[in-house]
Amino acid sequence: MSEDKYTYNRFGSRGKRVGQAVYDILNATSRPQVTAEDICEARQEKYLKDLHEAAELGKTHLQSPFYVVYMYNKEHWAANVVRGRFVRRQTEPLRETLIKDFPYFGKDVWKVDYDRCVVDFLWTQPSLENTNQILNHKSDYDEKLVNETYTAVPKSHS
Repeated sequence: MSEDKYTYNRFGSRGKRVGQAVYDILNATSRPQVTAEDICEARQEKYLKDLHEAAELGKTHLQSPFYVVYMYNKEHWAANVVRGRFVRRQTEPLRETLIKDFPYFGKDVWKVDYDRCVVDFLWTQPSLENTNQILNHKSDYDEKLVNETYTAVPKSHS
């Protein structure tokens, strides 16, 4: 299968045809056995490359420091498919606002300071569904994650 089969660039918007890839995989005669660990390891390199690209693009349009938010969600119609995008912004986002405005997305927030040549990871917030799972089963998760998740949830959801 060709990489070009799944790539598009229309009207200045680049992306991947995930649905076509999933369809091809599900209809293949032999499916590869892939674990969650394999997926995470493969995704890590692309995540860092895309973060670097978002920071470089932000440098040309925003003043330092600025913020990069990675928003991702799992597609429920296909196993092991997670879609994500990097969004650059001048101001630091508020956790409460992001979870209210984008409840179905997990978020990672990075601060990019080109004047000091520093990229800092600030925080992560799971989707509202995962947040509820964490808060309903606190003993199954790290105490720091539970505390940070609890403080970030709008009071109407807790």
